[in-house]
Amino acid sequence: MHFKLLLLALSAWFVVTFSSIATGIYEDPRYPGKCVITDSLVLAPGEERQELGTCSIMKCLKNGYVVFTGCNIQTIPVGCKFLGYKHPLAAFPDCCEKKYECPIFTTNIE
Repeated sequence: MHFKLLLLALSAWFVVTFSSIATGIYEDPRYPGKCVITDSLVLAPGEERQELGTCSIMKCLKNGYVVFTGCNIQTIPVGCKFLGYKHPLAAFPDCCEKKYECPIFTTNIE
């Protein structure tokens, strides 16, 4: 029993620490109990989906309640330029890794 609680706490810590999370209600009376993101995207409770080209997942809970989980906020080293994501079409969270370019510093020390 204690192991299950510890595992649950560690899982929750991982999600909160390494992800950004948003929630919302996406109800439509035409689809009772389901999550209606768009007319062409209707999820049943427990179903989750990653939209092509987005680095996030959405999970339908119940009564239209949706949890969106995206990449955590990653800082880019000072002086570097963000170039996009290394694997934008990969499954979440593998798609979160950023690529950036940093200037090369040289010194005149001999």
